[in-house]
Amino acid sequence: MTKTPEREVHRLKANSVGLVGVVSMAVATAAPITAMTGNLPIAVGFGNGTGARPPAISSRRSC
Repeated sequence: MTKTPEREVHRLKANSVGLVGVVSMAVATAAPITAMTGNLPIAVGFGNGTGARPPAISSRRSC
C-alpha cells in the first residue's frame, strides 16, 4: 500500500497584506479620483473654463 502525500497548506507570510488590506487600499485610492471626475467638469463648465484652479489651492485667496 502506498502512502498518499500530505496536502500542503498555502498561507500568506507573516505580516503580509491580505485581501482585506488590498481591497481597502483600492477603495481609499479610488475616492479622490471619483471626487475629481465628478467635480472637475462642473468647475470647468460654470467657472473660468480651463482656468479653474486645482482643489488643493482653491481655498486660498490670490492678492
